[in-house]
Amino acid sequence: MRPLILVLSLLLIVGFAVSSAAQQTKDQQNCTNALNNEARKVADKIGKEWCKCIQDKTKGKVADVEDCVDADAKSKIAKAILKIGDQDAKKCSGDDKDGNPRKPDFCVTATPEPTISAAAFAKEDAILHGVFGSDVDAALLADKNGNKCQLALAKTAKKCQATKLKEFNKCKKVALKDGAADGDALQDACLGIGAVAQPDEKGKIAKACIDKIDTDIDKKCVGKGVDLSDAAPGCGTDDPATLGACIDHLVECRVCTYLNVVDNLARDCDLFDDGIDNASCVSGTSPAELLDIPGLQTDMAFLADDALLGRENNTPESVIVQEWLIDQVESFTAGLDPNQSGRAAYKQPFTLGTNILAVIPGRELPDEYVMVGAHFDHHSVCSTNDIGDTICNGATDNASGVVETLAIGRAIAASGVAPRRSVILAFWDREEDGLLGSVFYANNPLVPLADTITYVNFDIQGANLLPSARNFSVAVGTETGGTVLRDLTLDAISDHTLGTQLLSFIFGQRRSDYASLVDVGVPSVFFSDSTGGCYHTAQDDIDVVDFGKLALQLRISMDVTLGLIETDTRPTFAPPVVLATFEDAVVINDVINDGIADLALFSPADQAILLAAQATLNAMVADGPGNFDAADIGTLLANTLQLVTLITRQECDGFLLP
Repeated sequence: MRPLILVLSLLLIVGFAVSSAAQQTKDQQNCTNALNNEARKVADKIGKEWCKCIQDKTKGKVADVEDCVDADAKSKIAKAILKIGDQDAKKCSGDDKDGNPRKPDFCVTATPEPTISAAAFAKEDAILHGVFGSDVDAALLADKNGNKCQLALAKTAKKCQATKLKEFNKCKKVALKDGAADGDALQDACLGIGAVAQPDEKGKIAKACIDKIDTDIDKKCVGKGVDLSDAAPGCGTDDPATLGACIDHLVECRVCTYLNVVDNLARDCDLFDDGIDNASCVSGTSPAELLDIPGLQTDMAFLADDALLGRENNTPESVIVQEWLIDQVESFTAGLDPNQSGRAAYKQPFTLGTNILAVIPGRELPDEYVMVGAHFDHHSVCSTNDIGDTICNGATDNASGVVETLAIGRAIAASGVAPRRSVILAFWDREEDGLLGSVFYANNPLVPLADTITYVNFDIQGANLLPSARNFSVAVGTETGGTVLRDLTLDAISDHTLGTQLLSFIFGQRRSDYASLVDVGVPSVFFSDSTGGCYHTAQDDIDVVDFGKLALQLRISMDVTLGLIETDTRPTFAPPVVLATFEDAVVINDVINDGIADLALFSPADQAILLAAQATLNAMVADGPGNFDAADIGTLLANTLQLVTLITRQECDGFLLP
């Protein structure tokens, strides 16, 4: 462990000197102190959830630790994140009575909730992966002593970082009051200088981050005969002192990078974590680790709100959504239209509609594009089974796809490293009128279609069609990108617990925007849950969205997108000439067999149809791939269409409860 320097010596070097900038006003101090406090609480909640999920995994209560953290079963993380927004609105918005902005320049960005939450998740992920390796689930030991040792390591890392953040906040509050005027003065006074440790006047950091780590390693790991390299494979050592230093350095690194985000600082965290300029702490983080999972609910709450009256095209509410989308992306993208400037560059108007198109420029291949998108329009009139609920909120169709697209774009930008290829974020209008927005773009592209290597499409996500389908989703049309797109998608699916299945192009029924891009030669993959009882009803509201499932779908689609951004071998377009395959028959047959568990939900007439389809598909699959012919394809497609019809006739229910 590197030695801690007494705060007195640090202050003699640095002091709380007032810089050339003006001292922060009282309102500005209140703002930044409040946001720092909430940022600490969010980090603490995520750390506690990690520890609980590790414990639940060892007890067999959860299947995957990271999925468990994302699920946030008791919404403790989500509630903590909401308080960031509350404090931002209460103490940081607008100007004070003297006309000074309440939020100082060095404070977190104008949208602190997604910024802080993404950074907090990234920090915790990096620390735990640093200790346990890239696959936390695989690293967890089976024996009782090993379990207790690993849980102790996770808890002591959490306690250490919580103490560092708390002590920083205390120091910062005093520094602001004593005249520190900007981020440079604050980081020098309260975070440390280069290799000089964070101030620790009362020894609380030393107690939590050195004494506690060493004690736990000695008593709960070494003393119980646990092999340290097995317990903490990410650190890769059997030496207790080296393991303690590894955990300390991981925490130092990620607390530093976290505070750089929260307070808009510029501390060299690589030098700070272990005193050596050795790339042991890099600021760049994989976009997959920066996904703002709680932000899905925040964005959904806006898009599916009653006030937007269904987001129908060519309405004032549609314009509100368009402007909101531009607000969300303009800080980290450019408008795609090179012939326009400002906000107009994001808009592609067409008859009675407007597509919103943004681009994150690539670093190596800026003239090659990966497109990610979803339609934002819905309906002003739809069916309802409740005369008191007539607004067509369109939560799963397709606010869910929009929030997924936004989350991917934000995470790529938040990594601090430009993507290898350029990334287009596409938000289509008038999809509900026959894919008119994406058709218009396909006929009037703003970048060459030949340079658009793949389109990743989302439509109806976070939806459970039946209780038996909670773990079911589909990726349609990967064959249009040959083996490259298919393999990238399969690899992404295999890394997560959601049972996403591949289906051929035709099974999307050309009912979403992926078809428009495939028609002009762009490989596409379409992620969907298909249509169920909530489809085009006023009950398709935020209450039926399975956010745990949506988080898993986001992680899969993020991995596919990153693979497409970085791959050396581009997908090669392959027209979807084969309607269906034997593999499709197996997938549909499994869906029907699983769905029999929910037979009681169907009417007697529909039960008979479902049972007949089951018998037909069971026989087809039993007959084997060698006998799968054109007649079977027709039978498969007809039965699939019938199955979708039966499920869509169900009452709207998110099936969120066991």
